[in-house]
Amino acid sequence: MIRLRRQAAAVALSAAALVAFAQQGDPGTITVSDAASLVRAIAPGRTIVLKGGEYRLSTARGVTSPYASWSGAGGGELRLSGLRDLTIRGEGGVSIVSDSAGAAILGIYDSENVSFAGLSFRRDLADEEAAGASSLLARGVKGLSMDSCDFSGPALYAIEIHRSSGVSLRKSRVSGADSGAVYAEGAEGLALSGGTISDCQGSPLLYLGESGDFLIEGVGISGNWGDDLVELRSGEPSGDLSGDAGEPSVRFEDCEFSDNDFQYFAGSGPLPVVAGCSFRDNSFDEDWEARSVDPDVSEGGPADSGLAYSEPSGDGLRRYVHSSGLSFSYPARWALVEYGREARVGVFAPDDKSLVLFLVASRASSQASSPPAPKLFADSAQALAEKLKSGSGIVLSLEADGEPYTDNGLLSADYAGRATMKSGGRAAVRARFMDSGGLVCAMLAFADDQSALESDGDIDGIFSSVERGATGGR
Repeated sequence: MIRLRRQAAAVALSAAALVAFAQQGDPGTITVSDAASLVRAIAPGRTIVLKGGEYRLSTARGVTSPYASWSGAGGGELRLSGLRDLTIRGEGGVSIVSDSAGAAILGIYDSENVSFAGLSFRRDLADEEAAGASSLLARGVKGLSMDSCDFSGPALYAIEIHRSSGVSLRKSRVSGADSGAVYAEGAEGLALSGGTISDCQGSPLLYLGESGDFLIEGVGISGNWGDDLVELRSGEPSGDLSGDAGEPSVRFEDCEFSDNDFQYFAGSGPLPVVAGCSFRDNSFDEDWEARSVDPDVSEGGPADSGLAYSEPSGDGLRRYVHSSGLSFSYPARWALVEYGREARVGVFAPDDKSLVLFLVASRASSQASSPPAPKLFADSAQALAEKLKSGSGIVLSLEADGEPYTDNGLLSADYAGRATMKSGGRAAVRARFMDSGGLVCAMLAFADDQSALESDGDIDGIFSSVERGATGGR
């Protein structure tokens, strides 16, 4: 019996030795056929070849390696980090499938020179589920290429990029995203060439914030709809990226636009450049510039919006006048973004950890024939919550913080609570509702840290500065 056990051990050892010997011929290339083997194989300096078929990530949860783990809502995101010179390519039709609504399908962090080719990323959800995360998430990546890859099914954004450089998509297809095709914040050297973007809702379809140039060349853009096709937010790239991006720029070259329905071609930021493109049956055509929000604020803000802001005063504040007739001050070092079509404006803290929104919550009034003040503001808070949920996927939970009061001649009420984003992220919220005679306006502050919402800070100063007209300060 002992001899048989020893013989079995010898056979097992021989098999292991054969596997090791077989891999010595090309230690940098590994072929896999299931999701668990894929996770185990991920390492720097490696090429991983996926045999044709479906790779359901749920079957590999719990399997990890030094460079691959699981994160996000429910641990559904395959998270790759600390990688360099990794290539993953599919042969014969490969689908990477996630059943997680609240986590990205694949996340790549703090890595360099990562390539994907011949892969399809798809999210399969139950009928009642809505996607609350993007398909591919890249953060802190230098050199990311995707060749002949497909992104389909429900997603917040198909591709989401933060603090990354040298990102390119070639001959890839994006379809079925719920909020947009590409979201990029703090990116440099972003390019799409060939491929298609179709059947996506866009809020906007393409977003570029505090980044360098974004080139879209030879892409078919068809059957998409929503608010803006493209939105640029001015500013320098955030994060440790080389170079000075300055003003962001989006350039469309030799693209085909067909059957798209957007309220505006471009939002309130700088306009893109369009060269050699064709247009067919869109809500915009060669007159796309006329169907964009005018970015020129020198004459008082976006065209026909009635919005304006002033140059910094001696105390380092800008004064902003809203179309409702109310105005407020904010620190000049904060970045302001206008959304003229909704008479909505946001001011962003320099560290991107706080945001203040000012917008119309409802069109009610607290005059004698209207509801008493507590009900008026409660109804407005409910209307605002519904607006944010349907328009941005933000679930807002607010409770009154004291009784209504009068400040700077405005009947007002304070609320506090939390917000949950589609991505699963959460933020502390402070809100103030103000009756402006026929309109109830809301100022909402979102912060990662509750302490940012407390008294004596920048947000407290913004809240206390609201008054009628354009005069005055904090």
